[in-house]
Amino acid sequence: MTTHGPAGEVLELELIERAGFSRTLSEAAMHADLDHYQIADRIHISHGYMAKFMRGVGEQWAKRLIAFMRVTNSIAPLVWLADQMGCDVTVRHKISAELAAARAKVAELEQRHGRLLA
Repeated sequence: MTTHGPAGEVLELELIERAGFSRTLSEAAMHADLDHYQIADRIHISHGYMAKFMRGVGEQWAKRLIAFMRVTNSIAPLVWLADQMGCDVTVRHKISAELAAARAKVAELEQRHGRLLA
C-alpha cells in the first residue's frame, strides 16, 4: 500500500509505519530532492529551528498531538491535517489501532532504555 501526496509523490506505507516521525520527515525531504535549508526558506522558519525540527522537535510535536487525540478521544486534529492536504482519514479497526499504539510504546521504551526483549 502507498500514500500519495497532492503532487503525486508516492511514499511506501510500510516505510511510514516502520519509521518514526523524524525519519518520515527526512524521507519526504529526500523524495522532494530538497535539503533542510531549502525547506526552511520555503516555509519561512530559521535554518536552526528547521534542523531541530528534523532531528527531534518534530517528533515531539507529533507525539504530543497523538497524546492530545488519545486523551480527548478525538481525531479531529488529524482529520483537519488530512483535509488541508486533500486527503481522507480511514479509521482502522479499534484493535488494530490499540495494537499499533502498544507497538509504538514498546519501540519508544526500547529506544529509551535499550532492547528490553531478547
